[in-house]
Amino acid sequence: METIVDLGTRSDTLKPNHSPVTTILPNIRVPGNCPTTFQLLAHDPDGDIVRCRYGVTSGECHTCHNNYLNFNLNKEKCILSTSSSVSGVYLFELMMEDFPRNDLILSYDDGSVSYKYTTYFNNLASANNSHWLNSDATSAFPNQEPTELYQQIAVGYGITPTPVEHILSKIPLQFTVEVTNSVPSCTYGVYRPLLLPPTPNQGAILTAKVGVPFQLHLSAQASHSSITDFKVTGPNNTTRGTIYTSGYETRMTVAWTPTDNDDRQRAPFCFAAETSNGLYSEYRCIIVIVDGSYIGDNTVVCNENTMTLYIEKSFLDGTSENDLQLNDPQCLVSSNSTHYIASVGFNSCGTEIEETGDSIVFKNQVTSVDNITDVITRTHQVAIPFSCSFSKEERLSVSFRPHKAIFEFAEAGFGNFTYKFQFYTDDQFITVQTQSPLELLLRDMLYLEIEVTSSLSNIELFVESCRATPHDNPNDPVFYNIIENGCSKDETLVIYPGTSTKSRFGLEAFAFIGSYEEVYISCTVMMCKNGDPDTRCSRGCTTKSLAAHRGKRSLTEEATESLQHLISQGPLRMKQSSSEGAKEKTMQNDSTLVMCLSGVVIVAIVGITIFFSLKKAKINKYERLSTEEF
Repeated sequence: METIVDLGTRSDTLKPNHSPVTTILPNIRVPGNCPTTFQLLAHDPDGDIVRCRYGVTSGECHTCHNNYLNFNLNKEKCILSTSSSVSGVYLFELMMEDFPRNDLILSYDDGSVSYKYTTYFNNLASANNSHWLNSDATSAFPNQEPTELYQQIAVGYGITPTPVEHILSKIPLQFTVEVTNSVPSCTYGVYRPLLLPPTPNQGAILTAKVGVPFQLHLSAQASHSSITDFKVTGPNNTTRGTIYTSGYETRMTVAWTPTDNDDRQRAPFCFAAETSNGLYSEYRCIIVIVDGSYIGDNTVVCNENTMTLYIEKSFLDGTSENDLQLNDPQCLVSSNSTHYIASVGFNSCGTEIEETGDSIVFKNQVTSVDNITDVITRTHQVAIPFSCSFSKEERLSVSFRPHKAIFEFAEAGFGNFTYKFQFYTDDQFITVQTQSPLELLLRDMLYLEIEVTSSLSNIELFVESCRATPHDNPNDPVFYNIIENGCSKDETLVIYPGTSTKSRFGLEAFAFIGSYEEVYISCTVMMCKNGDPDTRCSRGCTTKSLAAHRGKRSLTEEATESLQHLISQGPLRMKQSSSEGAKEKTMQNDSTLVMCLSGVVIVAIVGITIFFSLKKAKINKYERLSTEEF
């Protein structure tokens, strides 16, 4: 397996040259009747052009029989595709090469240099004065670009040059493709596994910290097959977690802890899900960038109900906050002078919940986008996952507290601020309800207050929407709107006098129809600069949603209103009224009386039956026969 890598210092980056980064599963499996495309991982840290080709000489290949019928290799894009093929195992021995995008010079510790050009004239070396090909040529034409320099040399010797591209590296990529029997359906998700979120997309670029475990979350489903494994290739000290299945979905977590030797390196991972019948999912590969300076510069702060990621701007040099989004694109990333800030609730902005044996993990990620309206990308995306993990025992102790902790956020233009969402005993809003969980009778008045606290004095609070759900999930398919787009939707809703930073309202308690025992209330809130007539707060009740109203702010635009934030409170439980309790007790007493009377009647009937049976036996004088007679 021949490998060539030029390690000279590049004139464009002033750093050592890097070869392309790649890896692959040793064996890729595909049904014979399913046309399939494999995007080979061809990532170059220097941004060079990477191409793939079949090995052609000794050292590049063993059999050198690569060009199979029904297989096609797109050499420019490193894409291998197959149409219907005969069952069997096909060996591929490829070479991956990188080429400079612009002419450059590589220098070495001994003082020598070499030239790598996008178009280099291969027959100049046949000239008598071939010394022009060394570093002396640069002194002869000090102001010439490298390509222009060789053009001068060619003209001087009357040579018609032949352009040939210079390669920087040549590395092998060898694997097999196993073509299996046909399947009833080629659609992923039926017999062949379908990869699901949070599985990263093909070519995604993720980040990791030295000494901090990196987790790769894989998920897949197949309605007509059982997924039994995930095939993964990656760094040597990668470990696999336990595979677990819920319904059709199967998940597994891959862990890897980068060491100091991995600092500034780019680690490739490739993976695919496999069924019990040996069918593979789509084949994907990603890159994980290890940055030791990432420690301490980018921080995740976990509170009881929110998590906030602070990303140092230098880490994403050249990236604007307008180019970043969370799992839910409607939730925006803000910034200050030094950091990008992503603050989300555990039940908002697309935050995902994963349950392990001992913990509950809340996960989200910041992803770069070419354009906020795009649904696809043709450039490598940068994804920075962040999460907060809580012990199940710790979460259990607070899961039924109706009085949750303060919701803390940070945002450019508004600094650090907090929302407080509380239940009160009456319309004076003095005494906070502390019962856990809060129990009410149907039609009892429920009093709620939302308060914002900020270092800014000229702000006003706006409650854009509130909805009730039977579970602690604001996106529950069963819900009831209390406030929508700033408009009242509940006929019992009462708005009480508050302040610019306090919103107070009440409504009659209710229960969801069906086998639901609890009620949770979630509200979308925001802040605005007080006195500005063009803010969402000033418009009040509208027919347009907050998401439709808001858009990305430019970096120079002054913020007059904050982002939307989701806060929640609960649970509430409906208890029986005294009359219902008395009625139930009466029914129980009546039932007891009926049971007692029924018992007396049954005893009487049994007694009478026995009496007549004995009387009849005496008349007929039946006698039991002995065993011998029988």
